[in-house]
Amino acid sequence: MTLLFNKIDAQVHFVDIVPELMDKLEQQLQQYFPITPDLPDTWKVHCIDVAKLPIEAHEGRHLVIISGVGGDLTSELLNAIHQSKPCANIDYLLCPANRPQYVRRTLIELGFYCLEEQLVEENKRYYEVLTVSADAERWGSTSDSAISPQPVSLLGDKFWQPRTPEALDIATRYRQQTLAHYQRMQRSGDPQAAKMVEAWERIAIQQTLDV
Repeated sequence: MTLLFNKIDAQVHFVDIVPELMDKLEQQLQQYFPITPDLPDTWKVHCIDVAKLPIEAHEGRHLVIISGVGGDLTSELLNAIHQSKPCANIDYLLCPANRPQYVRRTLIELGFYCLEEQLVEENKRYYEVLTVSADAERWGSTSDSAISPQPVSLLGDKFWQPRTPEALDIATRYRQQTLAHYQRMQRSGDPQAAKMVEAWERIAIQQTLDV
């Protein structure tokens, strides 16, 4: 809805498979952004499986946003869309509610590239936000020099190179919290935790603060 409030030059499609959620959302959208013959059709609501997104019916580049669900479901939805529409012109904005490394492993297996990534803190919780694409060649030829597609990494790259004091603070606390989490798992006898502790201990935060 924020995208609609900002009046972006694109049509926004809201998708979920739960009818009650979509009925409620459609009522809210009609209240704030009523569709009339005099106004452009800026949004649509779809109560369908995300793998059946009607992307082929719309020209241009598409941005699929998957947010507010866990890493397992994020990976499942991403994989379903990508496998059903492997040649579609799609970029993805992903914000898993948990288990971001699970999503990253899926992206690595599918050969995706990272366009941008950022850490976000909200209500004392941290979230990894990734913009990714399977088509690195298209982004490699863009005139936007700020975008440099790189293979997706398991623990992230760009947010360990903070450019603002706020980003530095968030990255530092996120690393400390995540490392402590895996150290607790290691002490409880988790056989996989030792590798994650070693990996997170190797992370070095490189300050590239803008002045």
